[in-house]
Amino acid sequence: MFKCEYPKFIRRNRPAMAKKTSQESSQVSDEVRLKERVAERRSAGQKAGADPSFRRLVKRLKRAQRLRRRLALRRLHASGKKKAEGAGKTAGAGSAS
Repeated sequence: MFKCEYPKFIRRNRPAMAKKTSQESSQVSDEVRLKERVAERRSAGQKAGADPSFRRLVKRLKRAQRLRRRLALRRLHASGKKKAEGAGKTAGAGSAS
């Protein structure tokens, strides 16, 4: 009978999962670099509305921040209710001592 080779092709060329950590760290470093550049321009007295390149820089920073927050929420929701409750109970018990 005819066999389809398509699923094997997908499995062989799937990217490795270990790349996530390096990608996350690069996103964080990119956000830090953007923060520094925005802070430099703000200290120089520029306003985002006046200079299009500065406005573009601020938008990139906000986009990176939204991405980081969105991923953090996704991780929190993926961890499940029981893990979050257990962490909350242990933190509450430790602070009461």
